[in-house]
Amino acid sequence: MLEKYGHGGDLLTAAELYEEAGGTFLDFSANINPLGPPPAIVELLRTALSTVVAYPDPGHRRFKSLLAEDLGIHSSWLTVGNGAAESMALLLLAIAPQKVGIVEPCFSEYRQLSVQFGAEVLSVQGTREQHFRAGVNEIAGLLEKVELLFLGQPNNPNGVQYTVDELRLLAQKAESCGTYFAVDEAFIDFIPEAERNTLLPELDQFPHTILVRSMTKFYAIPGLRLGFAISHPELAKAMTGKQVTWSVNGLALLAGE
Repeated sequence: MLEKYGHGGDLLTAAELYEEAGGTFLDFSANINPLGPPPAIVELLRTALSTVVAYPDPGHRRFKSLLAEDLGIHSSWLTVGNGAAESMALLLLAIAPQKVGIVEPCFSEYRQLSVQFGAEVLSVQGTREQHFRAGVNEIAGLLEKVELLFLGQPNNPNGVQYTVDELRLLAQKAESCGTYFAVDEAFIDFIPEAERNTLLPELDQFPHTILVRSMTKFYAIPGLRLGFAISHPELAKAMTGKQVTWSVNGLALLAGE
């Protein structure tokens, strides 16, 4: 039986479907840094294999401490996951929304995970004339109809970005509606002046806003699986409470450190 998955990067399924060797494909379905992993990570993996005999820290404490210091936040705001996708799944489990909003075109996991956890999915989509960039008013209207909304910043797959002023307006709208607003920043490291395109410095003003980030894309380590969410500590605690023990492997944590 041929298994088909919605996410890109599945060369095995492509090879089975077209009866070609996986190595013959040029894979444009997964947006991974073409420069590959940093040499320091490659060297670390060579020397750290002996650590696989020990269980990883289920609380991800050292990685969270270093990451929090780098981001300028307290570690209680962090939820570490097996890639950004697990962070999104934990968010859905913690909130248990009946209706989820997405801004299309977008990362397929938003819809797939939402449906998997029993939510109805509503969406808005920008037109060709808008360069497929949905307007802020359209997104704000969707926030009124759902309990959780996902928005890519920058968006996958079309690279659309929203200004920090626009994101702030949406975060304010989410607060007034009591809707959770998940900003997927998996690709934010690829854009110039990323620090000016995020709500991170003012996140404490928006308890319903969550930032989701991935180390998979920029550092080219999709096989290791490492991502994290930044949210109000109360929500972070609820998300962590839904997590399977040891879902993040030790080598991934070392690479993140």
